[in-house]
Amino acid sequence: APNGTRYAFTMVHDMGVELWMGVADSSRVQRILGPQLNASRGSAFSWMPDSERIVCRLLPAQRGRAPRGEDANTSPRIRDSADPGSSAYGADPDPGLSAAQITLRAYYLGSQLAMVDVRSATVVPVGLPGVFDLVQPSPDGMFLLVSQADQPGADSSAQSAPAAGVVMVWDATGRPLRELSSRIDSTPAVSITLRARRARAHGWRHGAAATLVWVEPNDGLTSTNAVADRIMLLAAP
Repeated sequence: APNGTRYAFTMVHDMGVELWMGVADSSRVQRILGPQLNASRGSAFSWMPDSERIVCRLLPAQRGRAPRGEDANTSPRIRDSADPGSSAYGADPDPGLSAAQITLRAYYLGSQLAMVDVRSATVVPVGLPGVFDLVQPSPDGMFLLVSQADQPGADSSAQSAPAAGVVMVWDATGRPLRELSSRIDSTPAVSITLRARRARAHGWRHGAAATLVWVEPNDGLTSTNAVADRIMLLAAP
């Protein structure tokens, strides 16, 4: 925890991933959550700045049974970089995913964010489920910086979950406040260069209550100003 009085860790067993907590000045530990955590995409939890709460990635409550996967290919899949429809240069981060594979990806990587009180073990859902690349509390604990992962082939217009490939600021209850980086098409028609020329490397500035910092392309390139990127700051999102 930020104040050094507690520590949290995960325990993995056949039933899933549990959240445990210990007190720094004793050997006592206790289980906070049963096998509910989803650690399939990075860390399953982060301490809030008050050291009293933990924001976790949980398995969605209505997850259900795993969808059936496809049989393995019986022959190699060959892609030609000279083919205009090919994504061999990396424009598509997951080339050739079938509908069944996309469903499996969403099932195993999807999480429900939740705020867990370490004293009472009270769990409060935060926002809607999704596939998250980043969940980072602001230094003052008032906001969450959230990045949704791209899901090639998924319907980004669906109203049941936030759009994929979007970096946003939420308040601590999960209410979206500001969009920082929009989704960019991941089809082969969009080059890898274009995908790289977007706002990126978002994070909270250390030493400030809630100031965001990120890198974005410098669109005002001139012969005397050849710097490709610029660093941006945004206070009180």
